[in-house]
Amino acid sequence: MSAVALSHPHVPRWRICDTVAWVDTEPDAIAVVRVDEPNAIPALIPEPYAQLWRALDTPDGADRETLVRVVQNLGGPEPGAIVDEFIAQMTSARLVEAHHATDEVTPSPDGALEP
Repeated sequence: MSAVALSHPHVPRWRICDTVAWVDTEPDAIAVVRVDEPNAIPALIPEPYAQLWRALDTPDGADRETLVRVVQNLGGPEPGAIVDEFIAQMTSARLVEAHHATDEVTPSPDGALEP
């Protein structure tokens, strides 16, 4: 049976845009570039923002709570403010986009949906 994707719009998430390439350049930084812009110049993203970027590197991205925990684990001051600044800067630069996660569920033999 085929899977059905159910969206959870009440959980705001962010993910890396499909038009962005990135690579770890140093233990504490990453380089990113928009591949859809011919004259784009790579940007260096330092810590703690590099850890936040890495947390977004999943098919469904990450929600704010997950990103706040990343900053808390690094011992950063004001984790919520750091996350909000990161998301604002990355979305403004069109490196990160809002995303709604999906969970796949497969219909059971009796037709009921099961996660």
